[in-house]
Amino acid sequence: MTRFFFDIIIGNDTETDEHGVELADRVEMRREAGRILTDIAKFEIDHTEELAIEVNVREDDGTVIHHGELKFRTLPCRLTGELHAEETQPCE
Repeated sequence: MTRFFFDIIIGNDTETDEHGVELADRVEMRREAGRILTDIAKFEIDHTEELAIEVNVREDDGTVIHHGELKFRTLPCRLTGELHAEETQPCE
């Protein structure tokens, strides 16, 4: 088992993982990084029109071995399907 540390970045805020999680391999580490991103998004997405969440995964020695990110953006649209301004997208 290897201990991986998952540092979470939301906007300008970083939460450093001081404890880590023991996982069998890097496949489980990638799965855990994805789970962390989606779990945070479930709670944060209702409060914003734009969201960027990142996770850096470190080993015991501090080396970052994986970076994952999840971005969400919602834009208003026109029902005609025509672009009105660069902030709008067509609706279908």
